[in-house]
Amino acid sequence: MKRFVFAAKFGSFIAAFLIGFGEVKAVIRTGQKLKLT
Repeated sequence: MKRFVFAAKFGSFIAAFLIGFGEVKAVIRTGQKLKLT
């Protein structure tokens, strides 16, 4: 049971990290577009 809880926490952490990373990438892209114009 402990392993399952750990896996769930780890999976949610990875999902949050990937979502955050995607948001950072989007912000960088929009920032580059603003710089170009």
